[in-house]
Amino acid sequence: MSNFSNITLLFQKYLANECSPEEVDELISILEEPGHDEITGELLRQEISKELLSEPAVDPALKARLAKRLQEILLSSRLPADEYASTPTYETNTGAKVSTIWRRWSVAASIIFIIAIGGFYYLSNKFSKQVGTAQIGQAKDVTAPKGTKAVIILADGSRIVLDSLQTGALVTQGNVQVRKNADGKIVYSGKTAEVAYNTIYNPRGSNVVALTLIDGTQVWLNAESSMKYPVAFTGTQRKVEITGEAYFEVSKDAKKKFLVDAKGVITEVLGTHFNVNSYSDEASTKITLLEGSVKVTSGTATGLLKPRQQAQCSNSLLGNGGGDGGIKILNDIDTDEVMAWKEGKFQFGEKADIASIMRQIARWYNVEVEFKGTVTEHIGGSISRNVNASKVLKMLGTTGVAKFVIEGNKVIVSPQ
Repeated sequence: MSNFSNITLLFQKYLANECSPEEVDELISILEEPGHDEITGELLRQEISKELLSEPAVDPALKARLAKRLQEILLSSRLPADEYASTPTYETNTGAKVSTIWRRWSVAASIIFIIAIGGFYYLSNKFSKQVGTAQIGQAKDVTAPKGTKAVIILADGSRIVLDSLQTGALVTQGNVQVRKNADGKIVYSGKTAEVAYNTIYNPRGSNVVALTLIDGTQVWLNAESSMKYPVAFTGTQRKVEITGEAYFEVSKDAKKKFLVDAKGVITEVLGTHFNVNSYSDEASTKITLLEGSVKVTSGTATGLLKPRQQAQCSNSLLGNGGGDGGIKILNDIDTDEVMAWKEGKFQFGEKADIASIMRQIARWYNVEVEFKGTVTEHIGGSISRNVNASKVLKMLGTTGVAKFVIEGNKVIVSPQ
């Protein structure tokens, strides 16, 4: 059985759940014969766009063998560029990243990958019955933030909702002007000796907001984050206070060091790029350096960071008489993972636990999370933050670690 029509027939029987274990074994043997990559690749291309709704119920060991061979074919297939452009990538248990070019693949074929490989993730809007997928039922899906809900509180107490501010609009505070650029970034300019403070708050369920301080320092604020900062920097230092998460590209000024205060953890620089994650519901405040050098101080403890190092200060000690604040410095940090939020992605490394992942999802989509049962496993993966919540949860669900159900504005997480 090596001609195209016979292989097609056997392959279709498998997808239709009509193959016996012996026939599945025969199909595997055919696929493993030299020279059949092109034939099988054509079979797979033919299956794209079909909506087969049955699940193959064959022996798991046979299924795994077939899936392994299909994986090799998928990775070597050369589809037109428009079949895989702009699709998310996911990380397997081995760390390899795979492009989900099969977004229109049938349910039956996806089951092969989901069950047998445990690291090939499949996203589709065309079905809801799938192992470990997010179940929505009649509830409305939760969409990603479409704009920013950020608010600037001016020195006089008045408030500016950024989305209501027209491009090019000006707000004047003494001799300082605040302008909204075409890209949505807020820019401070001018000079003043007056000491006055503004606060910008970016709530849950809001897009990342960017602003340029009067010294040229650029700041990006993640959802559920805030920053208090002077309208103009006077004196011998430049100091801001943050909650949540912020990324800084500090304008160099050898005469005025730049200080970031995150719940008492002080990051001191002259000019460099770094990220501060200080969410109160996380175990620690983390300062990650991308370039240059920074000094981190917590209580009586200090630490100097080099690029790709991260300082961690236990949140259980901060502000509670914790002595030196418990600074710990980690090396070889994956800065792509740390900065994924700024680049519009969720990126979960191999050490990401379900609880920390769900905290990120809760902030971004402004949803509640309820755990029913204990889930302790870790998941790796990457996907755009601009998709609906159900797609992110489907990706997580296909690992088989947990089940996710959307009920209104709540996500229920339970063991698989």
